Amino acid sequence: MKFVEIQFGPEHVFAAPDTLLWNFVFASTKASGLSKVIVVISFGTAAYKPNDHLRKIRVKSCEQTFQKPKGMKEDKIQKRARQDLFLICRYASLGHPNQIGALIYTEAIKGQLQPLIVGAGWKRQ
Repeated sequence: MKFVEIQFGPEHVFAAPDTLLWNFVFASTKASGLSKVIVVISFGTAAYKPNDHLRKIRVKSCEQTFQKPKGMKEDKIQKRARQDLFLICRYASLGHPNQIGALIYTEAIKGQLQPLIVGAGWKRQ
């Protein structure tokens, strides 16, 4: 087992200017600090748009997966649980590596695997 250290510093955290994580992009550069706080507090439901290029596809899948069951009556607890799971699904990418962050992870992992592959004789020079 190998540990791969990723160089994510404070400048790469969620909502930082140089974040390496999926986040929200504010449509207007004039978005106030209060607008940004509202987005965070609302778990993104008040966001202008996310910078996750697959979000529309994932949200559609989440809507289909967690739609109200047909022909069955839900009680309040079941309905709330289904709605909570939908929100988790909808915003699952937030805080995970974005495209650049994933590339950094990939390169760090490749750097650890390369000597193992060469040393095992799987790859010939």
